[in-house]
Amino acid sequence: MLTNQDTKQQKRSGSVKAVLAPAIKMREFSDRYEAFGNTAADESITITANVTEYIDEILFTEGEQVTAGTPLVRLQQAEEVALLKQAKASLKDQEREVTRLQPLVKRGSASKNELDARITERDRANYRVAEIEARLADRTLSAPFDGTLGLRRVSPGALVNSNTIITTLDKIDRIKIDFTLPTAFARELNTGDRVTVDIPDLDRTYTANIMSLDSRADSVSRTLTVRAAVDNQDRKLRAGMLAYTLVEQNRRQAPAVLESAIIAIGAKQYVLKLDADNLVERIEVGVGTRFDSYVEITNGLKAGDRVITDGVNSVRIGETVTIREAK
Repeated sequence: MLTNQDTKQQKRSGSVKAVLAPAIKMREFSDRYEAFGNTAADESITITANVTEYIDEILFTEGEQVTAGTPLVRLQQAEEVALLKQAKASLKDQEREVTRLQPLVKRGSASKNELDARITERDRANYRVAEIEARLADRTLSAPFDGTLGLRRVSPGALVNSNTIITTLDKIDRIKIDFTLPTAFARELNTGDRVTVDIPDLDRTYTANIMSLDSRADSVSRTLTVRAAVDNQDRKLRAGMLAYTLVEQNRRQAPAVLESAIIAIGAKQYVLKLDADNLVERIEVGVGTRFDSYVEITNGLKAGDRVITDGVNSVRIGETVTIREAK
């Protein structure tokens, strides 16, 4: 180690090295995990027909926002309309006969069996009306929930069936994001926890809330699927976008040094610390999380200590140095 006389000699000869050694400050760290995910609509369906029929009328516009129950497509239904009128007329006849026979049966002018037969016929006519109404309903396609319509894939007059895509409907005022986390990391998560979601396509960052965690983990990758939701009232987000998801846990304050200050020797980590007389000493430190060019120090240093961050390779242990200001 250099003596005070040696130090004075260094200063006189101008050989004292100048290093960058800022005082250590406390910084916020957290356990971080980044995962890729994909966006999906809160609700999403493909509009198809339940029956094979020709399109009579298209009632929607591409990209239109509709509410639940809004008619979208009307298929040809003239035959069903005619059958429904006939069935309702038959039902009225049967109801009229039942009404006529009831007082006659009470007076004994008509048999109970005749009334029961008419009641049966009335019920059959009622079922027939319900059947045709259901067939008629299948020929008007309506939106099952509020949402935004996609592109129109058919034209009026086209023959459609259950395999024909007419359009899509997505509820995108809220967007879901599915991503996977290691089970050891996901065990600390709870519904309602916040995660940060970056969407490269939009160059925007969102805050999402965890909706749910899958009830099963993948037995091969030992990961768990997590679903988060982000508010999308401006409808900029679309289903199918790539999402970078950042999950942070265990936020804490800890002493932090720049990565350039860390010296790795084997499995141990060291820094060059300056004492009160600016003498260089090497001390072992415990390191934790690394973030934004800073390293969390778990033991060995405290706030206010000075550690060499620039000039590490140009000084020797026990040497006296001067501190220069960062440009």
